[in-house]
Amino acid sequence: MSFDSLSTLLSTVWSSLDDIFVCVGVALAATVVASSTQWCLLNYFKCTHYVAQVFHFIFLFMVVVFLISHLIGDSVASSLFSGFFIGFGYAMQPYIVSLLAGATFQSGSMFGPHDSLKIDGVDYVVEHIGLLYLCLSSNDGYKTYFPNAVLTSMSIAVKRSKRKI
Repeated sequence: MSFDSLSTLLSTVWSSLDDIFVCVGVALAATVVASSTQWCLLNYFKCTHYVAQVFHFIFLFMVVVFLISHLIGDSVASSLFSGFFIGFGYAMQPYIVSLLAGATFQSGSMFGPHDSLKIDGVDYVVEHIGLLYLCLSSNDGYKTYFPNAVLTSMSIAVKRSKRKI
């Protein structure tokens, strides 16, 4: 009896093996396209790191959701994703706070690249505002990555650089 179940499973996998290989190929190609587009947004179009990382994340997320729904079917994917995303939302709550804090830092005028920040008595210079982290460099040459959510709950001293606003 269990041999029939195993043979049914193996025959199902064997018959859909071409779909699995196509999905793996599409995922690999999407990774290359997302990375290349992120590089182009940063270097060619001079977008901020935040915008480039948002595009990279959203593009790969849509491709993965599409590929999973292609492999398992629309109705199964709908049931799976509706329950999964509720749990995913709870589990990812600290990251969602960092995403929103990064968007606030990016769109607001609190600080920007090349501004000096004093955090816990240490002076830093803002390198870039990322999707989840703020990249800062210190006087001793180290780059420090602060999660955006951490910076929303502490006081920060800002000294503006001489940049065009």
